[in-house]
Amino acid sequence: MRSARCLVAVTTALAFATPALPRIAAAQPAGGDAPAPADPTAGDGAPAAPAADASKCDGSKPWANGVSDEDQKLASGLFREGNALLRDSLFVKAAEKYREAVTHWDHPAIHYNLALALLPLDQPIEVHASLEKAMAFGVCALDQDKFEQAVRYQALVELQLTRIVVSCTEPGAQAFVDGKQTVSCPGKEETLIRAGEHTITASKEGFETAALTRVFAGGKTEEVPMRLYRPEELTGYTRKFPSWMPYAVGGGGVLLLAVGGLLHASAASGYSDFDQWAKTCEAEQHAGCTPTSTEQGIRDSADTKQTIAFVGYGVGAAALAGGITLLILNRPKPYRIDVEKLPPPATAVVPIVGKDTVGVQASFSF
Repeated sequence: MRSARCLVAVTTALAFATPALPRIAAAQPAGGDAPAPADPTAGDGAPAAPAADASKCDGSKPWANGVSDEDQKLASGLFREGNALLRDSLFVKAAEKYREAVTHWDHPAIHYNLALALLPLDQPIEVHASLEKAMAFGVCALDQDKFEQAVRYQALVELQLTRIVVSCTEPGAQAFVDGKQTVSCPGKEETLIRAGEHTITASKEGFETAALTRVFAGGKTEEVPMRLYRPEELTGYTRKFPSWMPYAVGGGGVLLLAVGGLLHASAASGYSDFDQWAKTCEAEQHAGCTPTSTEQGIRDSADTKQTIAFVGYGVGAAALAGGITLLILNRPKPYRIDVEKLPPPATAVVPIVGKDTVGVQASFSF
């Protein structure tokens, strides 16, 4: 019976709007000690709160399970102190009291008042978390009015927040949002951030650190896949000329030199044939001989071939030197590849870890 009496006493201390207080448009903190900030339903476009079903409450009060009488009393006293501070608009000190109170008793009503204290302090993520805990048991822990106010506040606060789903596939890598570790890769996790500019990074030893800075709009959910690359994957090479050009020019020079050599050899053979004829003729006639058209043709052909060979030597040597020069000038120069221009992986399979979600996601690209 002692435990039951204590529960009733603390429940009374955590009672929501007292009947003696007049009903006003602004939300009342749980406990009825002070008015909360302005009613979120004031003005156009405020989201409507869904109706809560109080008939599902069986009076079991699961939020009190496992909480000792002493902790309930301590939480109740801190709760009342927080309400007094909230009434005096001392929001920071009120929030401190409520935070201390929930360490003794994780009561939805305390979280509700903590959210009210945090609202003027521009802490939308903390407000959202407190409202979620405040609404965890529906109207069973908060009365109908408080529950609907909490839903409206949460809807408005979510317009200041963005849900991002950070994913990565490289085993052993870590992904961070604004320097805070979010995902152990491979994996996928949803996190809540304030709308605005944020930096998401992913890193692993032996890989280039991936970094993405973006402005995220409020009230949305966005996928943020993070892919890691090795340094060699992000290194491209560029040349001044097509890679085949030095070899084509140099090869052309070698070809001209070879043709020149063949023509030179053919010319030498022609000169040899002409000289042999001249020696034979002089030996037979014991005097100089006048070349016939045939012998003169052999000599003229040899002269032509020798001239072409010398020209081929000159042009071929110049082309070969040009090819070597182009080869030196055309050495590849490294540059960093823009990650955003790289194609996505053909197949990616990552585990999904999030609030109330565990699974595997596979993605394909064509």
